[in-house]
Amino acid sequence: MLTWKWPQGIGRAIAISFALEGCPQIAICDRNREGLLETEKYMKEVSAFAEVMIYQVDMLEEEQVECMVQAAVAEWGRVDYAVNAAGTLSNNRSHLACECTYGTWNNGSDTKFTGVIGNNERSTSTSAYNFDLINNINYRGTWLSSRAELTQMLKQEPLPTHDGRLGNRGSIVNIASQLGVVSRPNARECSHRWYIKDVKLTEYL
Repeated sequence: MLTWKWPQGIGRAIAISFALEGCPQIAICDRNREGLLETEKYMKEVSAFAEVMIYQVDMLEEEQVECMVQAAVAEWGRVDYAVNAAGTLSNNRSHLACECTYGTWNNGSDTKFTGVIGNNERSTSTSAYNFDLINNINYRGTWLSSRAELTQMLKQEPLPTHDGRLGNRGSIVNIASQLGVVSRPNARECSHRWYIKDVKLTEYL
């Protein structure tokens, strides 16, 4: 089991649920290592048997995403399930304060970013830099994760089934907001665009 974005909220609840339901080996990743350690503690509280791998990853960095998948494969031999939930909301200003360096997505040049990922602006007031940053986390990051996972799963033998039917080589779940399929008042236009992309990406995969 390979999971992305698990230091809090929905991601943490999903990781704990997999442990509770008996998944024996679970890899979790995020930029927030402290949050991952806390999630691991909660997972161990509900399962004495689950092996948990924590891996600090910046979703903007292609090499880090690839290394995460390969680390899980090196440890356990395959990836049977993957849940991709890393993302940021355009109006999510409460817990995304950061100071970090973003490089390869921004024309190969390292850019020091200090402050809040995302904004609470309408599309007409959003800077191109902020648009690219959020889009590269929400859409490109989902694609990078799915690509790495799918590449590995295609190499694997199908899983056994309880009734003899041909099993699959793995399952991938991409999580996006309901704004990808419905609208609501005061929702930012940019948010709709990113979530629609994630929904369509999953359909195409």
